[in-house]
Amino acid sequence: MTKLKYKQLGIVLIFVLVIITLEYFLSSAATDIKNTNQETVLSSKTQYFPTTQVVAQSAIVWDVTNQKAIFAKNAKQALPLASITKIMAALTVIDLIPYNTVITINTEAILSEGESGLFPNEHWKLKDLLDFSLIESSNDGMSAIASLAGAIAEGTPSARTKGRSSFIVHMNNKAYELGLSNMSFLNESGLDIYNETEASAVGSAEDVAKMFDYTLTYHKDILEPTAQKEYTVTSLDGHTHIAKNTNKVLNEIPGIIGSKTGYTDIAGGNLAVVIDPGINQPFIIVVLGSTFEERFSDVVTLAEATLQYLQSSEK
Repeated sequence: MTKLKYKQLGIVLIFVLVIITLEYFLSSAATDIKNTNQETVLSSKTQYFPTTQVVAQSAIVWDVTNQKAIFAKNAKQALPLASITKIMAALTVIDLIPYNTVITINTEAILSEGESGLFPNEHWKLKDLLDFSLIESSNDGMSAIASLAGAIAEGTPSARTKGRSSFIVHMNNKAYELGLSNMSFLNESGLDIYNETEASAVGSAEDVAKMFDYTLTYHKDILEPTAQKEYTVTSLDGHTHIAKNTNKVLNEIPGIIGSKTGYTDIAGGNLAVVIDPGINQPFIIVVLGSTFEERFSDVVTLAEATLQYLQSSEK
């Protein structure tokens, strides 16, 4: 065989080796992606979760007591949060101003998307308006809170437009303080922005679970009203308001002690709940990127699997 033919044969062999190597790496990458799409945190007691299917793009069941996920699906993927954002807004505002602060409903707040029955120039105690806004998922109420809290924090109580911008900075600082690396905010409500072409808040299911974990540990009073189906409150001006919980499956989830819904066209259906089905054994369930209706069935499915997991752990 001539040197030329040896050289040609060598080139062919190198080419074949390159093709085989590429196929190996592509196959490995595909396996990794498949595993990521439905990753399940395994232990000797999680046999209930491998067959559990949810519509949501991302989900997690977080064991608060043992500080670990017992189920996860794309749990680290950053996705739009929609109104789950309001939990971070609540954590932020109580860092800035006391619960007995009087909030005036400003005209700009009333212009927020959605109608929750608030009146211009109506006066509220912060705690009452915060509870109402979380249960009703009121964009008006949260906007009024954010603009005044930020303005007070800046030392300029009358500059509420500037105050709202300042408040968003404080929200992002709070997320950083809590180590929620995939979470960021452009407004206090979670509403889509720029003519509803861009999400205003993003975070992972894991981030949301840890945010709720922190809330449960240090500010449980934020969550307690959100477990109520209906909430009646009277503003300082004497107007009575009835907030109806946006979580329509409250009665189907045993041991629920807190919840927050979220929905926009970009985010799809989101829902986070805290349950305590045992004795001081809380779990946090989060689904992101489901549909408007199936976010509820997703959470019920995961709650039922969590109960089975807990029962098996006690054997």
